[in-house]
Amino acid sequence: MSRRSSLSHRVLAAALTALGMVGVATVAGCAVPGSTPATSSSESFGTAGASTTAPTTTTTTGGTTADAGRPASASEVSALLTRRAAALLAGDEQEFRATVADPRSSSGRRQLDGYDAARALRLARLEVENPTLTGDLATVVVHYRLDGLDTGDRETRLAYRVVRLGDGWAVVSEEPSGPGASAPWVAMPGLRVHRTKHAVVAGTVPQASLVEYAGIVDRARPEMHRHWPGTPNQVLVLAPATAEQADALLGRPRAAESGGVKGSDGAIGSGGVDGSGGAAGPGGAAESGGTAGSAGARSEVAATTEGPAGPDGRATGDRIVLDPDAYTRLSAVGRDVVLTHELAHVAVRSSVPGAPATWLAEGYADHVGYARAGLGDGVLLAPLITAVREGRAPTELPDTSALQPTSGNLEVPYLAAWQAVDLIAQEHGEEALRELVRAAASTGTAADAEARTDAALETVLGSSREELTRAWRQRLETLAR
Repeated sequence: MSRRSSLSHRVLAAALTALGMVGVATVAGCAVPGSTPATSSSESFGTAGASTTAPTTTTTTGGTTADAGRPASASEVSALLTRRAAALLAGDEQEFRATVADPRSSSGRRQLDGYDAARALRLARLEVENPTLTGDLATVVVHYRLDGLDTGDRETRLAYRVVRLGDGWAVVSEEPSGPGASAPWVAMPGLRVHRTKHAVVAGTVPQASLVEYAGIVDRARPEMHRHWPGTPNQVLVLAPATAEQADALLGRPRAAESGGVKGSDGAIGSGGVDGSGGAAGPGGAAESGGTAGSAGARSEVAATTEGPAGPDGRATGDRIVLDPDAYTRLSAVGRDVVLTHELAHVAVRSSVPGAPATWLAEGYADHVGYARAGLGDGVLLAPLITAVREGRAPTELPDTSALQPTSGNLEVPYLAAWQAVDLIAQEHGEEALRELVRAAASTGTAADAEARTDAALETVLGSSREELTRAWRQRLETLAR
């Protein structure tokens, strides 16, 4: 089961706009400055000119044998893809290249770029299941792990178009297929990898951006480890340059396929960091389901933590996927807060079996993330304060549906959830808050997580939902005076 948690840019954007630290997004984005840490390194594998070298074999539409015109069999395609996977894992570029129908074509160059990308990501395991064949198109489920990052298998579905080549078969193209997150080397075959002490940042954005994002993780991870012992030592951040790449990494249907309307990234709405759950799961929601398939919904989300859960409910291969529009429109402070928020999700998801109620999961991540903002509550909470004064604020702790991108107004419920968690930390302390998050986690439905969280309020804090709600409402009223 894959789980997901997302973070919208809107609440933070408004707060930082008020201080002149982020521009209104009337343009697609801006250049991102970065500084190279002394411990960092960038790398790639393979030969730089591999994608342009002349092929060693000749591509044909049929073989020279009597059965040249017959379609490929499942066993033949399986053998081809198994051979290809072995070459990739062994770093045998020549053998991998021999499985590519035409290395000089655009699809051939894409495959060879994908080889380099997979090697740079340090692919440690790659296993292909038996393919499903429709003519010359093979759909395959692939299991893989990245060395030092994944503690369990990731699963992705890929589509291979094959062609008869001499006496055998070769791959014409390799593309993501169907639901589920695509492998990063397939979604972003031209990616670069930047490694530091605590970060592996891979993407197609400029190198300076990779360096900047790794620096944020390196600064935030030690502090996060103090908040949450057990935070992974290294975190994978994916930074796609295009919406198409981001959608492939998150397994989202494209706008044209889902009936969505491509949204305008015009002005950033009022508000600061709120989370918008893609689907619920530890650290952000319930189980995987829900990000909307339209680009309009996608453009509201600055970052998403996504990954599968193991048998015990803990995440085994999380990735933080940055949105190429919403994330880059944030100021440097905003990008720091968003990545720290997502790092909190990674920390909790990797060590807690299941998820607490969404208000607690997202509120905790904001509690950690906003601590790095260095801004006053009056600035960060402006949308919530206005909502209280106008009688539009929630009167109950936000439920999962209020914290989804499709809810239409994320800033107020997310700020409200943050204030509930801040209240708990203020009255009971950080250790009690951490224990509450652990005790509230459930591997069941969103309703199960709510019930488990209500029980944990009593056992851990000696309180109840009713008592917390009363104190939280009073806190909001006090803020609005």
